[in-house]
Amino acid sequence: MTPRLLLVALTAGALIVSAPAALADAPVSLADPQGDAVGSAPDITTTVVSNDDAGNIRFRINIANQIHLARDSRVYLYVDADRDPTTGSTAAQGAEYMLVVDGSVGQYSLSRWSEPLWQPLAPASGRIYEWSGLTITLNTVDLGGTTAFNFFVRTESGSAGRADLAPSTGTWTYALGAGGALTPEVRSLSAYASSLATRAGDRFQVSRITLKLDDGSTVAPERASCSAKIGASTLRPRAVCLFLLPRTARRKTMIVTVSAVYRGSIVRMSQPVRIF
Repeated sequence: MTPRLLLVALTAGALIVSAPAALADAPVSLADPQGDAVGSAPDITTTVVSNDDAGNIRFRINIANQIHLARDSRVYLYVDADRDPTTGSTAAQGAEYMLVVDGSVGQYSLSRWSEPLWQPLAPASGRIYEWSGLTITLNTVDLGGTTAFNFFVRTESGSAGRADLAPSTGTWTYALGAGGALTPEVRSLSAYASSLATRAGDRFQVSRITLKLDDGSTVAPERASCSAKIGASTLRPRAVCLFLLPRTARRKTMIVTVSAVYRGSIVRMSQPVRIF
């Protein structure tokens, strides 16, 4: 039987567009525990940072529990550009810059601290893609010409009480390196199903998972996995992305989630599949 195209998942459009960049050889990956978010707040798992020789800095913030940012969710990136906690906002560990992505309007804003308020800025070359997290690209021009900075990420959902903080305490530090390049943006995920006319009692398999990058190239993920649920029941895979559908699943809908990892980005997409 010929496999059928299961899904093609696209990221949200860029808010402000700049030129694509080459792949990084050594991005810095910083981990935050999964499952430590309070309530329904976006749960940060890893933040990957890279830069190129043109002064572009890319933050890939992977979020485990929201494929797309919920309307009541916000993500805050705080940057202490001079690495001096006594300057900038004392409430933000000395950060001089704050970038906010607001799920309710699908937009972002960049501000600079000017005692006693955050003052809006127009970023010179910023862009953001939102899918299973955020890919944020800024330039050192947007951050006061910094060459090394401290930063942290905070998320909220509905209220400040439902939040996640990465790292859990303190800040991370990143120093720009020479000869580097930016990690890629993953623009879409494609996968094929063994059949779209899926019957109870049959096997269901997802295969040929590929990713399309911001430079137009198509690549295989470094790692991929699948999960499947029918109602509240999670199906146990018999092999990678292979499931045996229970005979009791007739006329029910299965939700298949495909996850893929590539150079620091973790992307996910869910698709309903009707069982006959």
